[in-house]
Amino acid sequence: MRKHRKLLALLVALTFLFSAVAPVMAAPAAEEKAAGTLNALGIIEGYEDGSFGLERDITRAEFAKIAVVAAGLGDAESLMRNTPSKFSDVATGEWYTGWVNIASNQGYVKGDPAGTFRPGDKISYAEVLTVLLRLLGYNDNLPGEWPTNYLTKAVQLGITKGVDFGSSDYAVRG
Repeated sequence: MRKHRKLLALLVALTFLFSAVAPVMAAPAAEEKAAGTLNALGIIEGYEDGSFGLERDITRAEFAKIAVVAAGLGDAESLMRNTPSKFSDVATGEWYTGWVNIASNQGYVKGDPAGTFRPGDKISYAEVLTVLLRLLGYNDNLPGEWPTNYLTKAVQLGITKGVDFGSSDYAVRG
């Protein structure tokens, strides 16, 4: 049951993510409905004002949280929040520390060669696709160089069918 919930949540997240990329494919009402579904599944949270901020950029830390919750590992976050991170820019005790630690330990996210994660930086669509494919069990053994290898696999799986986006463009919460 947990595996089916994870797959359903991931598929909903993919639909939600890419509906915002191609405005022709989804109206704002559809984005709100998808956000409501992800919220009901406990994958995303809104802001204190009750909005989901669908037009806002999403950060690498926020997407790490989405990945961990979608993977069904959210209960471990509080245990990892006060655990030192392997990334020099992820301070112990921050709201995102546990999420980043778990996502990193599971191989869903990686840092950069300098040993940083850049939790407050915007996340690109190529990075989002990479994390989503890692959640589905694909890893860095895909043939080719990043991000082409992950983009190619996403196309092969039909994830990007009918969607127009620049891989280096930043993802928005919608």
